[in-house]
Amino acid sequence: MTCSKALLAGAVIAVLAQCNTASADTRMQASSGLQYSDGKYGETTSTSALVVPFSVRATFGAWSVRASIPYVMVDGPADVSEIIDDSSGRGSSSGSGSSGSGSGSGSGTSGRDGSGSGSGGSGGGDDEGEVPVPSVADRSESGIGDASIALTYTIDALGDSPAYVDFTGRVRLPTGSEADGLGIGATDYVAMSELGWDGDAGGAFVSAGRRFLGSVDDFERVDGWQASVGGWVNVGDTAVVGAYYDWRDSSTRDGKDPSSIEAYVSWRLNDAWKIEVNGGVGLSDASADYTAGLTLIWRSSAKH
Repeated sequence: MTCSKALLAGAVIAVLAQCNTASADTRMQASSGLQYSDGKYGETTSTSALVVPFSVRATFGAWSVRASIPYVMVDGPADVSEIIDDSSGRGSSSGSGSSGSGSGSGSGTSGRDGSGSGSGGSGGGDDEGEVPVPSVADRSESGIGDASIALTYTIDALGDSPAYVDFTGRVRLPTGSEADGLGIGATDYVAMSELGWDGDAGGAFVSAGRRFLGSVDDFERVDGWQASVGGWVNVGDTAVVGAYYDWRDSSTRDGKDPSSIEAYVSWRLNDAWKIEVNGGVGLSDASADYTAGLTLIWRSSAKH
């Protein structure tokens, strides 16, 4: 954990130095929308969550910094704070054709391009979770969830090809109410990398990472691995269709591992705006039974 914090601090210093380099491309992006999930999570009745994610991202050459925070509305007995997160498991270059800009053949809809549409508890992604223990009494709560900050370094055009690799460090901060089941109540860290192919017709990716979880009073949380794999197809110059699979270790000892499949379609409305629709199904009791979402993404033009 100490090593991960030191590496993250060093990366932050490096990206701040990069921000002062005149030759670095500077680009801003913001996204928000609605993400809905529903599932029993081991309970006898279902719990639904409606999440409004807010995300901003700044890109400086090969470095990017992303900050996000969700507004959460939960109805049901399960404590879904572990599965409410701002990031899906999608590849960092997925959906390149719909944005019409960026490095390689285009730019992504999450990861390094940072739309981060998945927030409804699909059971995968960077910090999404498993059946939380213990559950809370049947209730309806709303408020701010846990915020997160991510730092990514990208190497494009490996060997003059459409291949790329990303390295990401991420911190999840306990800004949500633990008592209301809107937050974890601990600081979590994740270190991950992604290898992908971002071609003119579409692409594919595989990612893997390690999660380092903070301690809470009610139950024992354990560190674990996560992985995702997926692909996308560029449909003309304005649309993208893609899908991916997420898996990770349970963050509670002897808990079930969450896994899910999600598909999405995105459209580029113009040079600055893009809209995306996504839906998914859970493949274990640790994931939501189904998810659905709508995300609106704004991206600035590059500045030199």
